[in-house]
Amino acid sequence: MPVLSGRAEPRRAPAVLDSNDARIHKRAVRLTSKGRYAVRALFHLAYHPDEPAQMKAVAEQTRIPLRFLEQIFHELKHAGLLVAKRGPRGGYRLARASSQISLGDVVRALEGSAFALTRAEERDRGRDPIATTFVELAHAVERSFDAISFADVCRTAERMGVPRRPRGSLSRAARGEKPSASRDEEGPEYAI
Repeated sequence: MPVLSGRAEPRRAPAVLDSNDARIHKRAVRLTSKGRYAVRALFHLAYHPDEPAQMKAVAEQTRIPLRFLEQIFHELKHAGLLVAKRGPRGGYRLARASSQISLGDVVRALEGSAFALTRAEERDRGRDPIATTFVELAHAVERSFDAISFADVCRTAERMGVPRRPRGSLSRAARGEKPSASRDEEGPEYAI
């Protein structure tokens, strides 16, 4: 055992996975901040569908930096997941019913496929049991993301007791007021 600072340190076991395997593991289930923020923002729109939401209000209520949300909404609009309406009663809405938009749709819209496999992984599928296992795992994860719609996420929020904003009530940001120090007035923070 190596000795550091006068104490014996336990010897670490060698890594089981080589660097190529470690990259495959991360790729199969990793979601970027951009992806997480997009899911949070679309959940907010799905959970409060009565009126178009202004971007500033969504940013405030979901605690997503406004500049980052602008980029995300631009990409989601381009991908056909959001629609925007201009004017004083304008804002953003889901382009389709929340039951018709999956978590997989959002991830693919922003990141291509977060479940993408390298040519080598696809080439080795069927010849290498490890590569085959990881390819199958990546496809299973993608199917899992596709199987969960925003309507499903909304049902989960209802079961958890997450309050919906009363119909017709606008956030402080939507009313042009400064954000409050208390989160209780504006509803929950979505921690995904």
